[in-house]
Amino acid sequence: MPPARAHLVLYHGLLAPHAKWRAAVIPRMDPTAPVENEAPLQDEDAVSRPRRLSWAALLRRVLGLDVLLCDRCGGPRKVVAFVTDPIELARICDSLGVPSQPPPLAPARSPPQEELDFQDVP
Repeated sequence: MPPARAHLVLYHGLLAPHAKWRAAVIPRMDPTAPVENEAPLQDEDAVSRPRRLSWAALLRRVLGLDVLLCDRCGGPRKVVAFVTDPIELARICDSLGVPSQPPPLAPARSPPQEELDFQDVP
């Protein structure tokens, strides 16, 4: 992943941003000339487009997993409730036979290769 706010393409020589003869090499575009093959931006398109993707769309895009598709019948799913109360979550998990508590943390292990002693080597 590239660092934040870092340019991924760097230009050197005549194409560099502050090159002395850049204006002679790069053609100037007329800002009043119409651009070919470009439809004008319509206000309803800009308004109807969501600003952010939903969690389901993000999971589909990143993991290739469609969480709103039923595994058994292939039909669409919908979110019915979003439970945040810990007592209710424990009750629902217990009724489904799913553990309601996380597994205990494993103890820290000792450093690897403890039996080798490199301090005696000159």
